[in-house]
Amino acid sequence: MLSLRHGFAPYIVIAFLAITLLFLCLELHRFRWATLLPAVPAILAFVIALGVMQSNAVGTVQVHYSAAEGRDSLTLSRVQGGMICDVAGSTASELLSDWYALQERGVTELETLMLTDYRMQTPTALAVFSEHVIVRSLLLPEPLYPEDYTVQEQILAWAVSEEIPTVHYRYGQPFTLFGEGTMRVCMPLYESRSTLPALRIYMQMGSASLAFESCAYGEYARHLGKEERPLSDYLILGIAGPIPREAIRTAGAREGGTVIAGRKEALPQLDICKERYYFFVPRGWSVCLR
Repeated sequence: MLSLRHGFAPYIVIAFLAITLLFLCLELHRFRWATLLPAVPAILAFVIALGVMQSNAVGTVQVHYSAAEGRDSLTLSRVQGGMICDVAGSTASELLSDWYALQERGVTELETLMLTDYRMQTPTALAVFSEHVIVRSLLLPEPLYPEDYTVQEQILAWAVSEEIPTVHYRYGQPFTLFGEGTMRVCMPLYESRSTLPALRIYMQMGSASLAFESCAYGEYARHLGKEERPLSDYLILGIAGPIPREAIRTAGAREGGTVIAGRKEALPQLDICKERYYFFVPRGWSVCLR
């Protein structure tokens, strides 16, 4: 998809406007051949810029995380379109906020909307959201509890009415990401002190990898005997759920990896080496995986 939001668009527009201003200074009846001038550089600039953009973007996915609105926002984008990973049980307005964030990065089509769990408000949120944005496909997790099946039935009925294809995935099993990478969503974990699930997501694109997890996931996993620490280049600690009460055993990271935290209170409890790079970025952080 092409958009004026792409980085090369302003340069083409500026060049075209400059030639147009030049035309205003010419007597076109004496220089009729000059009317063809705008087309040649415009076509050349467009082809060159698009070729460079496509070659740089092959196999590349940009991951954007934000905690600016008091919730975890995780979106993915590439040249062909974008993906919203709903890790917060978002409302329609929150999903729209994620979509606007994708648009700011040049995305013109929402390829996939992924749910990570089932919540009662989700069917209504999806219905309202789809009135403003065309959803090309819906990625749904397996139901775990009786109430999940009820919510899933409502979502599937809505998807059928809107003619939206749905794909199901199983927790803990990798699935294809944009046809080139992989993603794996771990089993949501619960404890009595919070109604929100703790989540952990791994994604791999080319040689780069990223893990997202709720800041309390490591603590929940330890209590339930579900600890797992595959290595990743980037680790995002989300804000959903309570502040951990004990040292967090996070997903592992390679030497020189990067930690991104949406909640600064969680940082002192990390059990990872101090040589890592740390960022506290409630306003937003992005990285390209390739």
